[in-house]
Parts: sequence; structure tokens; C-alpha cells
Amino acid sequence: MPPGKTYTQAQKDAALALYETDGPTAVEKQLGIPKNTVAGWARKTGTRTVRTERTRAAVEAKVADGKARRQAIVQRLYGRTERILDRLEADTYRWKVATKEGTEVLDDCEAPAAEERNHATAIAIYLDKATKLEDYDRSGEESGAAVDKWLEFMMGGTGGS
Repeated sequence: MPPGKTYTQAQKDAALALYETDGPTAVEKQLGIPKNTVAGWARKTGTRTVRTERTRAAVEAKVADGKARRQAIVQRLYGRTERILDRLEADTYRWKVATKEGTEVLDDCEAPAAEERNHATAIAIYLDKATKLEDYDRSGEESGAAVDKWLEFMMGGTGGS
């Protein structure tokens, strides 16, 4: 607030109502009350702008969408792992060998060592990445608090809970 400037409760109420619907710039333009002053009142009263709430809802939707996409990827990684294991454990292992004439398809009772090693490496990577994605989503409560802090900072300290 400018030095020596005082506002009536009616002015504060009008400013907060306008702040809530149109934001701090509208308050400054229409009522002549500095943005920082009304932002301070809003912080004290817990008043949020409609824009803050829209932003919060958009961020929450994006977080939920990301979580759903990660869960779908996790399921695909597990599916790939199961297909590789099924192939390795089948009665017959079919694989390709390069020959002078081209490629030959062979059936064997088990996978050659190099093939099994390659499959085991793929399985290890798939399971590691699936676990990391699951761990990331399990720590979602902490990341939600981080989103709230970021929103508060971005909205000039008025978007916190």
C-alpha cells in the first residue's frame, strides 16, 4: 500500500471480489489499488483468482494424464517381458541365422546362449524401467506438493493453499 494510504473495508471487499474474477491487473486498472496490495489481502484471506483455479485444474489434469500414460507404458513393458519369457520357455525356440544364401530359420529345443543373453538384457531393462515408473507414481503425493509450491510462486504468492 502507498505510504499513508488506507482503504475502507468496502474498498477491500470490492477489490477482492474483482481480484477473484478478473485478477490483480483488473483491480489496479479499475479501482486504482496496486496489485501487490490486493495480492497481500488475497493471501491473508485465502482468496484465489479464477485464473489460479483454472491453472490448478489444468496442471492437475496434465499430472493425471501423465500418470495414466505411464501406467499404460508399464503394462506394455510387462507384456513385452512376458512375451520374451514365453518364447524362451516354449518347447521349441525359433530363431534366424545369417547364411551365405541369406537367412535361415532354425527350430531348437532352447535358445542359443547369445540369444538368451540378449533376451535377459531386454527383460532386465523393461523391468527396471517399469519399476522406476511405478516408483515415480508412488511418490505422487510429494510431487503434488511441489506443484502447489510452483503454482504459488508463479501466481505471485497467492495460489497456495
